[in-house]
Amino acid sequence: MKPIIVAVVIISTLMISGGIVGTVFLLKDCTDCIVEQPTDAENELSSVWDEITFRLINESYKVIGDFIGRKLLVEFASSNCPDCNEQNNVLNQINNLLIQEDNDIVILTLMIDLETSKELLTYYINNNISWLIGSINEANHTKIGLEWVPAFYLFNTSGELIKTKQSEMNYEELMNFLSMDLNSKN
Repeated sequence: MKPIIVAVVIISTLMISGGIVGTVFLLKDCTDCIVEQPTDAENELSSVWDEITFRLINESYKVIGDFIGRKLLVEFASSNCPDCNEQNNVLNQINNLLIQEDNDIVILTLMIDLETSKELLTYYINNNISWLIGSINEANHTKIGLEWVPAFYLFNTSGELIKTKQSEMNYEELMNFLSMDLNSKN
């Protein structure tokens, strides 16, 4: 996302099939308003997500659209990545907080190097994971331009990609990454 300085307040956004068609603005004197606007690459990426399937540990196949109505934090990870394994401790703390707060954010870790349910289950148990875990094949994670793990993608309740970060995050950084979304309905 590129921060863009604007001198308007957004009233509503017109949506058709998950794409932004137009926005109605109310002019206002606002010299320090910053609005996160998706880049062209992120807009293209949002439409790609509808085509990408991944398999959960229970052998069911899903797409991002299956989580519409709930916010979704997707982490891409590899079992051979020390930073990814450390990230599990942070995600466990965040997940416990979200459960206590009865928040509507789902955490999903997609492994790029584990293919069988047995491999996923072993990783799940060995790393004390308490959230959703699944796998995604190379063809699909290549489509989204994944270059680094761990990588995080945050989707709103409409299934639109709103934030990305391709690096590890400590507890405070991940909370800041989620901050504007923990208390909002969209």
